[in-house]
Amino acid sequence: MIRVIFSIALALSMPNIPLTSVGDTQIKQNLATARKDELVWRYKIINGLLYKRLWNVTQNKWQNDNWILC
Repeated sequence: MIRVIFSIALALSMPNIPLTSVGDTQIKQNLATARKDELVWRYKIINGLLYKRLWNVTQNKWQNDNWILC
């Protein structure tokens, strides 16, 4: 009986604790943030001429269709 009374007194004396912890909130915020694509120029030489093409590192695909003469 003393344990039950002690548990109730302890529960009533504690401040209000939110249902979600700080770590959960940070994880949810990180998942909701939009990310900017990382783009880099790739170069190659064809028949002595320098060409470039835009590569999307984030999506692992080419951004443009053809190689562009520099």
